[in-house]
Amino acid sequence: MFFSQSSVYACDAVLIPTKHNNLASLDNAAKVIKELVPKVKAARQDGGPIALPIFFNGENVTPPQLKIANQEIVAIITKEIKASKFNLLPYFYPKYIKDDTNTKIFSLPSYAIVAGAAFARIPAAFKDSTAAKYYLELAKEYFIV
Repeated sequence: MFFSQSSVYACDAVLIPTKHNNLASLDNAAKVIKELVPKVKAARQDGGPIALPIFFNGENVTPPQLKIANQEIVAIITKEIKASKFNLLPYFYPKYIKDDTNTKIFSLPSYAIVAGAAFARIPAAFKDSTAAKYYLELAKEYFIV
């Protein structure tokens, strides 16, 4: 926990990768958003860091898997609202509004080039156009208006 907290303390924005097929991953994301980021924000007293919405990382998501993940996400959001009045909805479903119940979560698919690029000591986005496209889409989703 020390290294996680130190990392969050040092950043301005927190990207939270999750696994759609791992309940612990989704629960941990909720814990970071609800507990760790506010704790660090209070200690820093400069307004940061900001928790960005979750994204699915490194897996190809099938429709049945997405349905199960969404059921679990709704359960996590509902539990937190009832328990602590903390609204996780914008962190799990950032495009969800009252008139548009968009539950799309950005997904960065698995791509072998990304893992293998570490051995070449060159970022995959510099080495492969598909990897570059994936990371550009991630940047557009979170940082480019």
